Amino acid sequence: MAEHRDTSFDVHFRPYLLNPDTPPEGVPRAEYFKTRFGSNPSALDAAHARLGDLGAKVGIHFAFDRAERIPSTIAAHAVIRWAAERNLAAAVVERLFSAYFSEGRDLGDRATLAEVAADAGLDRDDVLERLAREADFDAVREEADAARIEGITGVPFYVFGERLAVSGAQPPEVLSKVIVRARQAS
Repeated sequence: MAEHRDTSFDVHFRPYLLNPDTPPEGVPRAEYFKTRFGSNPSALDAAHARLGDLGAKVGIHFAFDRAERIPSTIAAHAVIRWAAERNLAAAVVERLFSAYFSEGRDLGDRATLAEVAADAGLDRDDVLERLAREADFDAVREEADAARIEGITGVPFYVFGERLAVSGAQPPEVLSKVIVRARQAS
């Protein structure tokens, strides 16, 4: 986006549940990865090493081993939805990613989630009250289900100009080229 300062961007964060069957309390990290990768953790270690290297190049310190639980992300997606009401979605998403991937915080814990949201500018008490009511949880599930029905199978997933889609973590130059193509198509 920084390379295309002459372009206006309207960024919308949409929910996608990588693990829609995760219980509300989450699952222990070790149990989750054992189920996913079996008794040979080398694939996980290699993936984490690759992401760690990529993150380091852009100033992100991943500390994958700090998170003890794999959370259900429905509540976090609801918080992002509420943040969008106040034009704070990008700040909340950034703070959620940092809290989980760098600090190892449990985003399935509602008090932690409210604290993280407050760090990004939302009202902590309002977030706690909405979480207690599970406000918008059904809407999050419906939107995530719709994405899956549309063929989205992973994150990140980008849609540019409502025409061009890019799946997966891509280098900035790939995204930049798609921005150019989307601008040309509009």
